[in-house]
Amino acid sequence: MDQALNQKIDAFIAANKEQILEDIAALVAINSVEGTPEEGAPFGAGPRAALDKTLELAAGMGLATRNCENYIGYAELAGADPEKYLATICHVDVVPVGNGWSQEPFKMQIRDGWMIGRGVADDKGPMVATLYALKFLKEEGVSLRYPIRAMVGDNEETHMNDVEYYLKNYPAPVFCFTPDAEFPVCNGEKGHFGAELVSPVCNGEIKEFEGGVANNAVPDRASALVETDITKLKNAPNITLEPEGNGVRIRGWGKSGHAAMPEGTVNAIGLVVNYLLDNGLCNDAERAYLEALKKLHASTAGTGLGIDCADGPFGPLTIIGGRIFMREGRIVQTMDSRYPTCTNAEKMKEQIKAAIGTGASLEKAEGAEPFYIAADTPAIKACIETYNEVTGENATPFTMGGGTYARHFPYAVSFGPEHEDMVLPEFGPEDLHHRSAAAGGDRLLMNVLVIDGQGGGLGRQLVAAISAACPEARLTAVGTNSLATSAMLKAGTVRAATGENAVVVNCRIADVIVGPIGIVIADALLGEITPAMAAAVCQSPARRVLVPINHCENIVVGVPDQPIGQLVAAAAQKVKELVATPCK
Repeated sequence: MDQALNQKIDAFIAANKEQILEDIAALVAINSVEGTPEEGAPFGAGPRAALDKTLELAAGMGLATRNCENYIGYAELAGADPEKYLATICHVDVVPVGNGWSQEPFKMQIRDGWMIGRGVADDKGPMVATLYALKFLKEEGVSLRYPIRAMVGDNEETHMNDVEYYLKNYPAPVFCFTPDAEFPVCNGEKGHFGAELVSPVCNGEIKEFEGGVANNAVPDRASALVETDITKLKNAPNITLEPEGNGVRIRGWGKSGHAAMPEGTVNAIGLVVNYLLDNGLCNDAERAYLEALKKLHASTAGTGLGIDCADGPFGPLTIIGGRIFMREGRIVQTMDSRYPTCTNAEKMKEQIKAAIGTGASLEKAEGAEPFYIAADTPAIKACIETYNEVTGENATPFTMGGGTYARHFPYAVSFGPEHEDMVLPEFGPEDLHHRSAAAGGDRLLMNVLVIDGQGGGLGRQLVAAISAACPEARLTAVGTNSLATSAMLKAGTVRAATGENAVVVNCRIADVIVGPIGIVIADALLGEITPAMAAAVCQSPARRVLVPINHCENIVVGVPDQPIGQLVAAAAQKVKELVATPCK
C-alpha cells in the first residue's frame, strides 16, 4: 500500500471532518420521501430539494455539476478521454419515516461517535463521501484517464425512474458502482416480484385494516377494526385489544426488517390475520380472503404460496407482505419477493393464483429479472483486490436479495458502505429499512405506560395527572381487565389495551412504567396480576414509578400514609422529571 497516499487521505479527512458532518446533516434535514409530481419536480418537492442541495454542495467544492432535467444529476471531475467515463451513483431520496423513532428523524444527531438520522447510511452519507473523494482527487491534482461522475439519484427507494430517464437520454458509464449495500463487493442481485392481493367488497365484520409503511419492509405493527364485543375475545401472543366505538381495535405487534432479509422478522399483519381467523371475526368472503393472506404470511420462503425455490449463486427465494390498507371497500395487501434464477415472474404469478384460488385477486404484478456479473471480470477483481489490500482481509464477492441501482447499468456493482457484522448501538431507533438510520444518536424518554387493575380508579387519576404534567409524553394505558382500561380511557389517553399480553408487549417498549406497587408482585390486585405480568414489569428496561398502596397483604413499611391525591401528584412529578432526563 502507498503509505504516503494514505497519510494524505487521513490528513484530508481530518481537515474536512466537521464540514463533512455539516453537509450530511444538511441533506438529512430534507424530507426527501417521494411526493406528488410537480412542475420541475417529477418525484415531488422533497427529492428535488435534496437533488438541488447535493449539486450545490458539489459546486462549492469546485466540481462541475449538471442537473439532468430534474430527474437526476451529477458532479464530474474531468479526465483525458471524455468519450468514456466512470461513475458512482448514490441516492438522496429516503423511505417513509416509519415507527420507532424517539427523536426528529430529519435532524441529525451525533452520539458516542455515531450519527443518527433518516438517510445517514442510506444513502445521503455515502453521497457526501463520494463528493469529498472527488474533492480530494481535485485538490491533489490527480491526472485522470477517464472522467469520474458522482451521480445523484432521487427515486431509488420506489421506482428508479431517475436512472431509467438517465440511460434513455445519456450514455451509460463504462463501469459504475453504488455505495448502497455492504462490503466487500456485491456482484449479483436477486430478481424482484411485486404485486397486490385484493379482496372483493365483503361488507362484513372488518371495517378497517391497516399496517406497514413501505412495500419492501416487514411491518412491526398492524391493526384491524371489527364489530364485535371485546368481552367475547381471548388474549393471544403479540396481540392487544382496544375498545373503539362500537367495536374492537385488534393490534398486532411484530418485528420489522427489510424484504430482502426477512429472517427473524415477525409480520404484524400476519398476526392480525391469524387472530381474525382463529376467532371467527369475518364473514365467508372475508374468511376466503384471509385464508389467502395466511398462505402469504405462513413463510418468508414462499412455501405457503408454493413458490419456494433456491439456487447456488443466490440461495432461497424470499417474500413478505409489506402494507395492508382499504381501497374502495376492498382490502389490499402488497407483497414483495426477491427470487433466484430458478424461477421467474410469470411462473410465480401462476403459482400464486393457484394457491389463493377465488379468495383474492392478484393485481399489479410486475417483476425484474436477477442480474449477475462473474467474479473474475476485471472491474469486480479491481474492487475486491482493493478492498482486501486496504483491510488485510481475504474476502470474496457476494450476492444479495436487495435491489440497487447496479442492476440497471450494463456494467455495475454495489460496493459498501456497510459491513454485515457491524454492531449498531442500542440507543438508535428501530429502523425499518436496512440500516439507514444506524449511525448513532440520543434516545429520548417518550413512552410512558400506566398499568392498573380492578376498577381502574388509581390508573384513571395517574393518566389524568401525567397527561397534564407531561403533554410531550406518549402515554399508553393497559388494564388487567376491560373495566380498568375503560376508566383510564375516560381520563384522556387515546392508546389503551387490555390483558396479560398487552402488559407484556407494552413493557418491552416503555421508557417509564407507572402503577400501584402491586404490578411487580404476582397474584396482587386480588389475583389480577399474573406471574407473566409481574415478570414483564420487572424485566422491562424501563424505569418504574410505583405508588405505595398497602393492599392485598403487601405492606410497604417506612413510607407514611398519604392521601391518594398526593401520591398521584408525586408520581406525575417524578414521571415529568424522568421524561426530561433521559437515562444514560
